[in-house]
Amino acid sequence: MKFTAGIGTFLFTLSASVNAAATGNCTPGLNYCEVVLDSLGGNKDAMHDAIVRWGSPEAARYPGLWGRYLFHCNADKSLSVVEECHVICINSGAGKSDVCDNPV
Repeated sequence: MKFTAGIGTFLFTLSASVNAAATGNCTPGLNYCEVVLDSLGGNKDAMHDAIVRWGSPEAARYPGLWGRYLFHCNADKSLSVVEECHVICINSGAGKSDVCDNPV
C-alpha cells in the first residue's frame, strides 16, 4: 500500500513541475529585451518557456530569434512575451522597462 501511495505522490510532483513556468533572473513588473535578460544570466529556460506559451514553439527552438521578443517579468519571476518587436528591442537602462521600436 505504501508503495502505491509513493508512486502517486511522485507522479503528482512530476506533473506539477512540468506545468510550472520556468523562473528567471529579473525584477518583477519590468519589461526586458532578450539581450538584457542574457546579460543578467539564468534566463534561457524562462525565455524559451515564455515563447512557447506565446504560441511560437518553432521560434523557441532557435535562440538566435529571441531578440525580436519583449519579455515581461511576472510577480513569480516567470517571463511572458509582451509583444514581438518588428524592428528592434531597445534597452531603456537600469530600473526601466525596455521597449520595442515599432515605427508606424
